[in-house]
Amino acid sequence: MSCKGAAWHSPYCWATLFDLRDYAHRAGVALPCLAIADPHNSPLIDSFVSAYADQNKTVDRQQAQKQMADPLYFGAMMVRQQHADICIAGNLSTSGDVVRAAIKVIGVAAGNKTVSSFFLMSSARQHRFQTVRRRRRDTRTHGGTAG
Repeated sequence: MSCKGAAWHSPYCWATLFDLRDYAHRAGVALPCLAIADPHNSPLIDSFVSAYADQNKTVDRQQAQKQMADPLYFGAMMVRQQHADICIAGNLSTSGDVVRAAIKVIGVAAGNKTVSSFFLMSSARQHRFQTVRRRRRDTRTHGGTAG
C-alpha cells in the first residue's frame, strides 16, 4: 500500500513507536504510510506546550506538559497548529475525553455553543455497516408512548 498519489495526506498515528510496531507485528499489519507521532519524543512538544500554556492562562507549564503528553491533546494540537488536517480518535478513549481535548485545545468556532461526535464500529466478522431502524409506535392509534 502506498500513500503516494492518494487523495489524502500522510496519516499520523499517535503512539509510542515501539508499542505500535509490536502491536502491528502481532496483528500482521504493515505500516507503510503512517507517520508515527510519539508525544513523549516529538520535536514539536516544546512548541505545543508553550502554545497550550499561552492559550490557557490558568494552566502552568508543568500542567501543559502533562496535557500535551496525552495523545488526545497532542493530536488536537497538531490540528490547531496545522501539522494535521484532522484527528480521528476514540478507539481507546471515551467520546467525552476526545471532545474535551478538542474543546480545550482547538476550541469551539465563534457562534457555536454545541459540539457533537459520532463513531462507527466494524467487527472483524462483519464488513458492512448496517442501519438499524426502530419503528415508532403511533401514539394516536395505540394510546401509548413512542417506543
